[in-house]
Amino acid sequence: MVRLLIAEDERIIREGIEESLPWKELGVDEVQSVSSGEEAMHLALSFKPDIVISDIRMRGMTGVELCSHLREVSKDLQIIFMSGYADKEYLLSAIKLQALEYLEKPVSLSDLCEAVKKACATVHKIQEQQQKNNSPTQAKLAVSPNQNGKELSSMVHHIALYVDTHYTKSDLSVQEIANDAQLTAAYAGSLFKSETGITLKDYIIECRLAKAKSLLKDPRYKVYEIAAMTGWTDAHYFARMFRDKTGLKPSEYREQLASSASEI
Repeated sequence: MVRLLIAEDERIIREGIEESLPWKELGVDEVQSVSSGEEAMHLALSFKPDIVISDIRMRGMTGVELCSHLREVSKDLQIIFMSGYADKEYLLSAIKLQALEYLEKPVSLSDLCEAVKKACATVHKIQEQQQKNNSPTQAKLAVSPNQNGKELSSMVHHIALYVDTHYTKSDLSVQEIANDAQLTAAYAGSLFKSETGITLKDYIIECRLAKAKSLLKDPRYKVYEIAAMTGWTDAHYFARMFRDKTGLKPSEYREQLASSASEI
């Protein structure tokens, strides 16, 4: 059961989202919507949402304040923020809350669908893990030399999915990833390297750089903002790593993108 709460003070946007998305196809079982952060706080006590889609700036309680309170209650809450360009001052707050997505208005329904689908996948994974942990007969995942290729591939997919959905965390570690997969850190790292050809640490960096390249297409984001949005606490280190992996500084990469676009 996946519950989703929409908090948006603009009625047209709120109703448009609620009525336009194919919730069942995306994996959402119940949807509720409210017009303020205060209403959302009140409803959340009984509704207990797994996912929140919130305008980041609303009259009264802001989306950041709302989700900060809800995060205290549920560390597994999946947050999708919507904002106008003028709301960029809230971006760092959204990053600190480990928001799954930060979508600029006018929000594309296809982008919102992808964000909800990703959130649902994470919620399902968390619920499955909780069920395993709560089962008295469930043993910890045991790694055996006799496991077949399909089982190993599934483990690697699980590890990659965790990185794909948590790479924005600046403190994401191999130990955390291994704990989620119920493996030792040494085995998780060895398995991932043997199956993919790259280390887990390199895969985290690749995920961050891939997202950074996408964000560099948008000239409205400064390089230091993109660094923070992709899990780097030090913008200078991000720039150095970007140059080492691509041969270009982030600013040079952006200029190259702009030049290529002007030639089309």
